[in-house]
Amino acid sequence: MKDLYVVIANFGRGQQSLWPRMRDSRSEGAPIFGDADPSTSSGVTGLFTKAEADAIVSDNSERGYGAPHYHAKSLAVAHEFAQGLAGNLIRRAQQDILNESRMIKIKKSNLKKLIREALMQEAHQAIITNSYEDVEIYNILANYALANDIQGALADPEIKPYVEKNEVGWISDEAGGWFEKVGEWEEMPAPEGWDRDKAYKFLTDLENAAWKVYDKQAKAAIAGDPDREFLEFLGNQWTSMIEPNDMEGIKWKEYKRYIRLKPPPSISHGVGEIHITREDTENLYPGAWEDFKDFLTTRAGGQLGRRAPTRRSPPPVYD
Repeated sequence: MKDLYVVIANFGRGQQSLWPRMRDSRSEGAPIFGDADPSTSSGVTGLFTKAEADAIVSDNSERGYGAPHYHAKSLAVAHEFAQGLAGNLIRRAQQDILNESRMIKIKKSNLKKLIREALMQEAHQAIITNSYEDVEIYNILANYALANDIQGALADPEIKPYVEKNEVGWISDEAGGWFEKVGEWEEMPAPEGWDRDKAYKFLTDLENAAWKVYDKQAKAAIAGDPDREFLEFLGNQWTSMIEPNDMEGIKWKEYKRYIRLKPPPSISHGVGEIHITREDTENLYPGAWEDFKDFLTTRAGGQLGRRAPTRRSPPPVYD
């Protein structure tokens, strides 16, 4: 927008117009400001380069008494020098250029993404294939295992989400089962250079490397959180790291002597509910109990329901 200029004509007494003109009231068929015009450098009637705008001003500067005064202004700021219809038309042109710029940026970003994905797909061999199951992620892992490329795997857009959620172990375990079939199944012949033991070792190394990346990111998120002290406190109680984005998955309920908390989904496979008492929080600092309850009210995902009823085992039956 800063490279486009408009030519404003001042007639005096607040009357203004835009070059070439604003209304289709005469010279039927002549161009009007804002019309599409592929023959111009900008593609829009009335939007010029600085050199074009200066030339128009120069050509019209020697007219006689009563003629309008012309001046060139950058489209980005021209609305500050125009009123009424002229100002409104400039603002409309500004908005149109902004929208077009956004569309171009979106198209470019989508194009880059499509090109990157196409290149990656082309680069990956069909090592693991199956007609009935989606095995694309395991095939991607197999390709990185063949190349022993840990860093490439960590940066891959298909694997990266698992790294960020600390779930590489899940896909790694599944991939190991498919790795075993490479070279064993007729439809999955082993590619040149494939070594099953090295491929298994790659999965172990990838899990370790992914954990380091996740651990660093998680600790940075906790350290930068305003409620860092309570996040670390909950992590100690559950003996598992609690990140800021885990809080929405935590449910809680206050009782007379304690607070009952249900773990977030990220760690619920390894830990269960915990009870926290006033004395537990007082170890943080005096008066922490009320602050802790405010923290849960603000950040946690909601209230816990009633406990599931305990079922008694049926009595033994003897003959």
